[in-house]
Amino acid sequence: MRRAALNLAVMVASLVPAITQAQSINDLRDDQLLNQVVTATVARDADALLAIMIEVESRNLLMFAVNKQKCDAIVPETGLLDNMMSRGTARSAYIVRARQAAMAEGSCSCIFSSISFDAFTQELVGKTAPNLTGADLQQMLSFRRKFEHSVRTEYLNHRRNICGKG
Repeated sequence: MRRAALNLAVMVASLVPAITQAQSINDLRDDQLLNQVVTATVARDADALLAIMIEVESRNLLMFAVNKQKCDAIVPETGLLDNMMSRGTARSAYIVRARQAAMAEGSCSCIFSSISFDAFTQELVGKTAPNLTGADLQQMLSFRRKFEHSVRTEYLNHRRNICGKG
């Protein structure tokens, strides 16, 4: 009985600092919190480091934060583009043109921020997405076939030489 009470006391005593630390982590200024990362790392205190890093991440203090912004080719599912095959044809041509636009701007960000899908269709066929016809899709297919390989090579060189990404 006495041994069980002693074990319980030791367990509670070990939890008190962790609870106190967890509460105090939230109260630290950003610079103090980052200093605690160093302290916990040097002390090899994995539990404390985990708690601290969770708070660091919640405050977006990570030096190498993940860019959560997506870079997707948004092709509306409207009119002729309701069909998956047609949308794929339009999307492929749009990617080629977006790469061209990004290179022309010297941009290293999302290629689709350089030209919208609507601007692409207006530029290539003079129509908006809901008004596209089969002939317009053929024109997009011809555009993609004509420029896809050369633009891909140029864009990879652009990413490597201008953006420093390989």
